[in-house]
Amino acid sequence: MIFAYAPVSSQIEGDLYALITTISTVVYLIIMRSTQGRNAASFLVCAGIMIAAFALYKGARPLSVPGNHLVYALVLGGIVVPGAYLCISKAPAYIPAAQTNLILLLEILLGPLFVYLILGDKPSDNDLIGGALVLFTLILHTLWELRLNRQQPAQHSTAQHSRSKA
Repeated sequence: MIFAYAPVSSQIEGDLYALITTISTVVYLIIMRSTQGRNAASFLVCAGIMIAAFALYKGARPLSVPGNHLVYALVLGGIVVPGAYLCISKAPAYIPAAQTNLILLLEILLGPLFVYLILGDKPSDNDLIGGALVLFTLILHTLWELRLNRQQPAQHSTAQHSRSKA
């Protein structure tokens, strides 16, 4: 869906950054799964420093933000995003990394919806199709997991019953 248009060079660059971000998030979730969320804060701090250095390299001027917007940026960057990522980093200890990533993809669905509800900006057809694909995939995955969980206890009890007869 991302490449369903004829992008200009700046859009290609943005799409490549989005792809790098997605791959980085997957790697982060896999690391969190293998370490069971230990040292999550140190991973976040290192990632934040690398992102800040890259943003400064690309020309970001963080002190040029107006005062009231700076407060919003500090709350978002200092509380909301780190808090969300700390919660996300603990999730793979309890559910598979793939399922965590599917839940994260709900942002693709909810982001345009909230923009539409709050700002009145109508989402594009690609946004709607992409969001529907993510939602459909998440529903199918959840139903598949439920089906597997129902079958496993039945198979387990059948195996125990046959062992008790022997």
